[in-house]
Amino acid sequence: MTVGIGERNSCEHTAMLWLKENPFSGSFQSPLFPERDNDLDRLYASVDGFKQATTDIDKWSIAAGRPRTKPFVALIFGPKGSGRSSTARYIAYRCAAAIKGNAPAEANQDLLKQCFVEVVVADEHPVEPTENLVRGFFDLAGEQGIKMGETVDGHMLNNSAKWTAGSLSNLYTKMRIETKAPIRVPIFCLEQIRNFEQISGAVQAFRTDAILICTTTIKAVMDDFLKGGRAAMFSPLQFNLTGLAPTDVADLYQQRWRHFAKDPEGLLPIEKTTIEKTFKYNWPIKGVVIVLDDLLSAYADTWANAPLELRRPMDKEEMLERIVQLLATRREDIIG
Repeated sequence: MTVGIGERNSCEHTAMLWLKENPFSGSFQSPLFPERDNDLDRLYASVDGFKQATTDIDKWSIAAGRPRTKPFVALIFGPKGSGRSSTARYIAYRCAAAIKGNAPAEANQDLLKQCFVEVVVADEHPVEPTENLVRGFFDLAGEQGIKMGETVDGHMLNNSAKWTAGSLSNLYTKMRIETKAPIRVPIFCLEQIRNFEQISGAVQAFRTDAILICTTTIKAVMDDFLKGGRAAMFSPLQFNLTGLAPTDVADLYQQRWRHFAKDPEGLLPIEKTTIEKTFKYNWPIKGVVIVLDDLLSAYADTWANAPLELRRPMDKEEMLERIVQLLATRREDIIG
């Protein structure tokens, strides 16, 4: 699964690489946000673990798009830099598309923006994340010109209210009276869940009239989620994100190159076998992006100053030397 990191200017010499832009800088260095159908293939690489998970995502999102008899809740577990946010948005888009039906790809532009609310969890509070989702939904409806009525407006303006999952459920039910037609099924995302109570509180508030996607780095949350799924509290989708194996890194590199190169079948600046030999252990996706961005930039700089007869793919020793230098200055960013 692919994800980005902080902003960085594109390589000055990308023309030397026959690229439209450096495929590991710019928009790819922030969490991915698919806006239309073809973004799923352009932005996301089917590395081994994710390739297996897509079957489960397909089944779950199709079921979530039909009338629901219980809440649909997904949990994405993984360490820092593993791509949780991008994965959550991938699942959210698949659900939004399933709810919309088999419309032409052009009609799905900005599909996710019409129904998606995302909140980063700040602390251990069991109810506040759900309150923030409700407020986010209120704002989303306002952006689409949907009026909620004086009762809802009054509740939203009352910053001193002491909310419970039950009172938020009542408020959300009132909101859905006005939003049901333009927003068929809201899709909510809680990032960095701290405890299972934050999930169960949201489930109680939204019941079957929303899809909930959560991310966490905490194993205890995953364990409790699995228990809740076995107890049939909700229809679960759960999987873990880990580091990329050497073959995964090579697949990611080739996928990005294919979409950005003016000549996808031309000479690769870094050969696939060289990548597989260099990335010996499982790297977090964030670290892979940082390293490949740096390597391609260094390669382009070298080519810009080298005679034509000396231009060649980067070899393993050059890559390792460059990675060692990069680790000396950005180890925490790369390793996660």
